[in-house]
Amino acid sequence: MNERPREEAVHELLAAVIGLVRDWNAVSTQGSVARAVGVEIPAGDVRALYTMGLLGGSIRPAALADELAQSRPTTSKLIARLEAAGLVERARGEGDQRAIEIAFTEQGRDAYERLAAAGTQLVERAMAHQTTAEIDVITAASRRLTGEFRD
Repeated sequence: MNERPREEAVHELLAAVIGLVRDWNAVSTQGSVARAVGVEIPAGDVRALYTMGLLGGSIRPAALADELAQSRPTTSKLIARLEAAGLVERARGEGDQRAIEIAFTEQGRDAYERLAAAGTQLVERAMAHQTTAEIDVITAASRRLTGEFRD
């Protein structure tokens, strides 16, 4: 059996990765997940909660802007909306009392946990026919790709 060219396989992998990121980050997807778990914030703000949760629940505003690939003024408005919703609060940084960090409130931590659980369920449904070993292979490959993109 002839194996297809590696370049073709890699191109298809790139297309799949782009599609996955596009579909997951789509405002409609994020909004649908948030509504399903009772997180009542603008759909475009959901990614900030995921990002903060994955980074431990607190972050400096400039770092959040960088993680979200947004301008600082746009991120400032986002933070204000999350504060108004009771999901985050401003706190002094642990290492530098002059620095401000944005941290989850109890309500924000709960919202993140509900979002993360819903995301896990979506992935579980999508991967229902894969073995744990196959999922581990996909996870390892995804982590290698992520490392390459960040370098």
